[in-house]
Amino acid sequence: RTPKRGEIVVFRSLQNEAIFLIKRVIALPGDILGLTDGKILVNGVVINESYLPADAKTDDLGKLTAYTDSPIPEGFLAVMGDNREESFDSRMFGLIPFDNLVGKAFMVYWPPARSI
Repeated sequence: RTPKRGEIVVFRSLQNEAIFLIKRVIALPGDILGLTDGKILVNGVVINESYLPADAKTDDLGKLTAYTDSPIPEGFLAVMGDNREESFDSRMFGLIPFDNLVGKAFMVYWPPARSI
């Protein structure tokens, strides 16, 4: 099925398909992105990112800036890591084609006290 915003997905890296990455879905086809006061907007609304620390900020959209004026095309999605300051994600490598998706993450192995 099509991923939902906020879900954690596993996908093949755009740079090396032998490498799998895991990130959170931020935006879907048809969505328009924005940024205000370190918070991400999707279709003009600040998204609830309760999974991030309260002081977490997203400083820029990088390669996703192209989707602040035009919608994300069909067959693609934008992903970001929860550790925004250190994450290698769509801000650096762009949109993920649905063809690169492997599945949805459903379990946290480490640390044991954390859940999805």
